[in-house]
Amino acid sequence: MSAIKLNQLDASLKKRRERNRELLIKAIVSGWGALKMFRKLRVNDEIPLLSLYTKPLMQPGIKGTFNPKDDAINFEARIAKVRPFKVDLLIDEPKRAEMEASYLGEVDGTDGRDPEKFPFSDFIFDSLSNQLGFDLSVTAVWKGILNSAGTAPQDCFNGIPKLVDDAIVSGEVPEENVLEHSTSGFFLSEDNILDEVKKLYKRAKKNLPAYTGTKGLVCLMSPMAKLAYSFAVEEANGTKRTYNAFKQEVLYFAPEVPIEEIDGLAGTDFMAITLLDNLVYCSPQDNEKIDLQTDYNVRDRSIAIVADGKASVNFVRGDLFVVNDLRARPAGADDDE
Repeated sequence: MSAIKLNQLDASLKKRRERNRELLIKAIVSGWGALKMFRKLRVNDEIPLLSLYTKPLMQPGIKGTFNPKDDAINFEARIAKVRPFKVDLLIDEPKRAEMEASYLGEVDGTDGRDPEKFPFSDFIFDSLSNQLGFDLSVTAVWKGILNSAGTAPQDCFNGIPKLVDDAIVSGEVPEENVLEHSTSGFFLSEDNILDEVKKLYKRAKKNLPAYTGTKGLVCLMSPMAKLAYSFAVEEANGTKRTYNAFKQEVLYFAPEVPIEEIDGLAGTDFMAITLLDNLVYCSPQDNEKIDLQTDYNVRDRSIAIVADGKASVNFVRGDLFVVNDLRARPAGADDDE
């Protein structure tokens, strides 16, 4: 296959633009299929996440009297707001040559992809989409701290741990729902992970009695915490692990609670138990808010690819979180012994 010139590539990118924009829209709306625990919402700008709070309603049945209780039913709402993000990619001639070499590796050989069905322009768009999916669903969702002046994925919107920390400060996550640690330098390990998970679940059992013992809760932990948990369970119970009917590993002492290993929590000891329906992922309701364009500059001999979108995450109720207060793992925590 002869080398593809930049002006030819630009023409192909423009020809395939609408097809790849539609794929990008589907990817953004679905969270790249990586946010299965989240409810997906399409939002114009912002949306109230309504919660109905009720107090005990039942009272003795004395006829002839009407005795309504004050504030028996209340609505509260967090506000979820989609945040803009963008992609600015510049492909010059050296970069084009590097990408073309990678592309040829995809299509050459007996098991290669058909270049007629998988043109170089689609390879470029796919590479962009795959990286954007990681940036959003792994980095921004779990490590995000909103910084409009920043240039990194984690600057685009607040991620779940940041939102939880803010809710702890405001009291929306009750103090009794936070498993605190006073020992300096404490971190999760194979020696303490089972005790830590049990303490967290006991808090959930005590403070979320309507939800423990039934399906709907989930335990979130980092890859290293999950690895420590697996080793500790193996040490305590042999190789036996516990799975539910959906082949999800569950807490061995609480089989109604599946374990979700979160790649975006890598480098942290953040651990939480919450209700599955409590997490929400927001994308724009208007597909026109998601765009993909290319531009060829003959003077610089370069192609600019720009993409725009909106997204964010949030949760409905802070009081449905039981969390620890551990965040970044200390340096050396994961060194080989």
